[in-house]
Amino acid sequence: MRHVPRYRNSMFACLMLTAAMLAPMSVVAVAGPASAAERPPAERHCVVTLGPPSAGVPAATCYSTFARAMQAAGSTTRTGDGSLTSVVIGTDYSSTGFAGSSLTWIEPAGCGTYSASSMPTGWNDVIESVRNMNGCGTTLYQNASFGGLTSSVPVNGSSSSLGSFNRQASSQRWCTSGTC
Repeated sequence: MRHVPRYRNSMFACLMLTAAMLAPMSVVAVAGPASAAERPPAERHCVVTLGPPSAGVPAATCYSTFARAMQAAGSTTRTGDGSLTSVVIGTDYSSTGFAGSSLTWIEPAGCGTYSASSMPTGWNDVIESVRNMNGCGTTLYQNASFGGLTSSVPVNGSSSSLGSFNRQASSQRWCTSGTC
């Protein structure tokens, strides 16, 4: 037979019951949703047209979906005479596995030797995976102006994770050979 305590003071019993009911609620409050400052930013899909090296920080135009960004990039769009108007040379992603926000780089003439001495606004130290295409390879640099450690992805290659280089890229180069 189990002993169940009886409380002679009904006020004490009421307080014990209230405490028992509030305990789970306090855990819910602690485990509730993160504050707005802790929530990750909304996914964005940006496109950058690389220009001459003297162009400064490349400007990105961002869209809410990857499909819309690719439409805006005009991947391998041809004019009436058959010449290319823009070619996607690579896409960087904010998460491993080619997920999260994306940063797509385009050039009017296809792959050649291009560079961004700094990342567009909001993209410094963000990249975790990379896809190269249309005959381009890339090298990511830890510091702006191509300094510090590097991570290279070969021509038409991809890397679903940059490993220890995740969230380290501050500048980037593209070329038609293995290491840019």
